[in-house]
Amino acid sequence: MSTLEKEEANTTDELVKGERHFYDEHPRAALEPEHLGCCVTIESDSGGYFLGDTGTQVLSDTLQALPESLFYLARVRHLAVDTMSG
Repeated sequence: MSTLEKEEANTTDELVKGERHFYDEHPRAALEPEHLGCCVTIESDSGGYFLGDTGTQVLSDTLQALPESLFYLARVRHLAVDTMSG
């Protein structure tokens, strides 16, 4: 892994940790009782988040509203949006 790739990975890790922390501290309590399994994007700089039934839907809504922002995509009450298997 090159130095640039390591820096990008560190930045991504920091973003994920920050957004997960924001989720745990803010919208988690409001989202989990009623929106289990929904996809959510979180943009902690604005405090905004978007909900959708699918990752594609919520990504589209978020990109339309916040095209220049970095955000975190998750599934409510799950660590990941989807799984992969081979």
